[in-house]
Amino acid sequence: MHIIKILRDQNDEIVNTLLEELHKHAPKCAIQIPYDLDSYRLGGKGDLLQFLLTWSRNCPDAPIYTHIQPNVSDEAAKTQLARLFSQEHGFILALFTRAYGVESPRAFLKTTGAKIDDQIIHEALSSTTAFARGKPITKGTRAFLAIDDLLDQENKALREFCRVYEKRKLGTHLMKTEFKALLDDVFERPRSIHRRFWSKYQPPPDNFTEKVSAIAYELFENADRWGKPPYSRSIRGILLHLHYRESEGKRPLVAEVGINSPLKDYLSTFQGEDGYESTPFLEFSVFDNGIGLATQFKNGKPPRSIKTEFNETISCLLFSSGSSSKASEGKGLYESMLLLNRAKGFLRYRSGRLDIYRDFRKAPIHEPELRSLEFAPPEERQQAMRDILCLEDWENRSRKITENHKTIGALFTMIIPIGGLRQ
Repeated sequence: MHIIKILRDQNDEIVNTLLEELHKHAPKCAIQIPYDLDSYRLGGKGDLLQFLLTWSRNCPDAPIYTHIQPNVSDEAAKTQLARLFSQEHGFILALFTRAYGVESPRAFLKTTGAKIDDQIIHEALSSTTAFARGKPITKGTRAFLAIDDLLDQENKALREFCRVYEKRKLGTHLMKTEFKALLDDVFERPRSIHRRFWSKYQPPPDNFTEKVSAIAYELFENADRWGKPPYSRSIRGILLHLHYRESEGKRPLVAEVGINSPLKDYLSTFQGEDGYESTPFLEFSVFDNGIGLATQFKNGKPPRSIKTEFNETISCLLFSSGSSSKASEGKGLYESMLLLNRAKGFLRYRSGRLDIYRDFRKAPIHEPELRSLEFAPPEERQQAMRDILCLEDWENRSRKITENHKTIGALFTMIIPIGGLRQ
């Protein structure tokens, strides 16, 4: 059994390296993961979550090596596992364990490879703060919400752990309110945690959280449709993270996103004379482990070529051409583009073999032209919007698309400079 070791510290191209190793050794490929990945900053955690979803699908019987040492008592092991399950990556792993009714048992191991008793796993899941508090995971300046379809199955093993995640059964208005409360909490915490550095930034403009929470709801509902059964073990989630300079010794964000990266190019345009970014950034990721936009667009038929996958993904991104046939739906991604355009933000989409992005600071959308197409005939609108909403390849920084190692599901990452909305 090959073991993939996930490093505690984020480094350049970490997820691409992990995916390459996974595809080389799957399905006999265990992972070794630390409980704490707080140093993963802009763009790092969303990528890692998608890797874990990909690993879980490709290696359904492979075990998880934890940070627990061989001489640790059962009670201490339970406490340490509860800490792991209280992290975003730990929660995703917990959804694929035997305690959640998954067909294939997934063993949690100590660092030596000794199996941790099932009862300890069960007690850790019962005691972890991720479930016991009755609210989404919130830590520092980040928040995380995930929902899975195992709640809907006849096996109710999840029910005692995941009461909070049944909130999707509430009405539309209440769900938007929940998302707004989550976002407000993310912005409120810096005022008390890092008051000195947060005071140099102004709060977000009026109605900002309302707009973002409305988009969050729309995208989350889209993810609900993309990931629904008959695709088993369906998971959808939202990851929010507010990034800014938190301490004197903290490196600028531009120094933490890779040496050769479009995101590095983007962040460098915000650097001041001291090397630090002049604005905080909200990172907002929506992910699912469904079939991806291209396959969804073709009613479950996977695209054969990378060119076809790209073209069908763009088709699905266009206004009113998503998974819903209703004219009033499908605007979540469209409205996201408009918000990012006004804020001079950054969008990345990663799914299947695609890794594509749009830098709205470098290549803004001409909004009057876009809005003039909203009520045009569908074929005319889609043809024109293909160029207006152009997304480029992450590696080539162009429309020449590169084929990557295949990932499971879809990951949308939006980076919004708060200062950009006030310009």
